[in-house]
Amino acid sequence: MKKQLHSIHKEKGFFLPSVLFLTTIVLLYFSTSLITYKHDVQLTYNLIEQVKSQTVFQMAYVQYKKDYLTQNKIKETVEYSFPIGIAEVKPTVTGEIIQLEFTIQTNNDFKYSVTKLSNINTNVVAP
Repeated sequence: MKKQLHSIHKEKGFFLPSVLFLTTIVLLYFSTSLITYKHDVQLTYNLIEQVKSQTVFQMAYVQYKKDYLTQNKIKETVEYSFPIGIAEVKPTVTGEIIQLEFTIQTNNDFKYSVTKLSNINTNVVAP
């Protein structure tokens, strides 16, 4: 006759380890899901702020191009205020190329900086 395991027939020591193991698995799953959710919320916030800063950059570039580049004027520093943020434009002229440095800050204090190169001759508007 085969020997039978003591833990299978005596229930005193079988259920506690299995319940602890199952509880550990459930808590690990729950905590991992919570950490993943928190990470996703932060990632979404950063993406929204990045889209806002890119939008402010595009609006500031178009406005600066309309105000100064089409008239072949260059102003040292220009600051534009939009509903979703503020953009500061600092132009630097080197020969035929204008380097525009944009410093952008959204309403939620997300800071962003970008540089745009532009050719002087391509910005002249034909009469």
